[in-house]
Amino acid sequence: MELIEFLKLIKRKKQTILSIVLVILLVLVIFTVIQPLEHSTKSRVMLVQNFKEGTDPYTAAKSNEYLSVILSKVILSRDFFDEVMESGYRIKKDYFSNDLRKEMNKWNKMVDASSINDTGIIVIEVFHKDRYQSEQIASAINHILKVKHTDYHGGGDLVSIKIIDKPITSNWPVKPNILFNLIFGLIFGITVALIYINIFPEGRYDIRIFPKRRMKKRTFLEESEWRSVGGLVDEKYNELNIDKHVEKK
Repeated sequence: MELIEFLKLIKRKKQTILSIVLVILLVLVIFTVIQPLEHSTKSRVMLVQNFKEGTDPYTAAKSNEYLSVILSKVILSRDFFDEVMESGYRIKKDYFSNDLRKEMNKWNKMVDASSINDTGIIVIEVFHKDRYQSEQIASAINHILKVKHTDYHGGGDLVSIKIIDKPITSNWPVKPNILFNLIFGLIFGITVALIYINIFPEGRYDIRIFPKRRMKKRTFLEESEWRSVGGLVDEKYNELNIDKHVEKK
C-alpha cells in the first residue's frame, strides 16, 4: 500500500484507531491500578582493593569489575538473604513466605543490584510497599556487604567495602511507573491500530466504541411542507401588518 493511500485509510479509519487505542489504554490502566504501590531505596557502595605497587591500572580496573559483579550477584543469593534477615535490623520476616521458592522470587523482585562497568561501584535498589521497611532492608544489605564481604571472594583483607551513598528513599511510590505505562500504552495502541487497519481495510471490520451519528435527511415531502408552513407564516405576518396599518389611519 502506497503512503498516500495509507494516509487516506488512516483518515477514513479514525474511529477504529481511536477505539483500539482507548481499549488498550483502559486495559493498561486497570493493570497498573491493581498493582501495589512500592517505594524505592537506593544506595551505592564501592569496592576498594589495596594493590601492590606497580600494578597495571587496567588489571586493577578489571579486578574491581570482576569482584563487584560477583558481589552484586551474591546479594540475590539465599545465603545473603539469610544474613540480611539475621542482621538485627527491624525487618518484618513474615512479609516473606515460608516456601523457599516463593521467598527467593520475592527477594529477587524486591532487590536490584548492579555493578557500574570497571569502577568497582555497586548500585543497590530496594522496592517495598512500606517506606520504612525499604530503608531497613537497604541498610541491612549495606551492613552485610561491609562486614562480611570476605565470605564471598578470595581477596581477603586486601579488599574493603565503602558506603559512598547512604540509603535514600523516594518520597513517592516509583512502582508502577504510571507515566511510562501510559506512554508505552499509547505508542503500542497506535502501532496495533495501524497494523489492524492495514490488514483489515474493509468497512465491515471497523471498530467503534461510540455509535456513529446519522444525520436525518429531509425528504422532498418534508421540504414541500416546510415551504408551505413558511408561506403561511409569511402570509399571516403580512395580514397582521396590514391590519395594524389600517387601524392607525
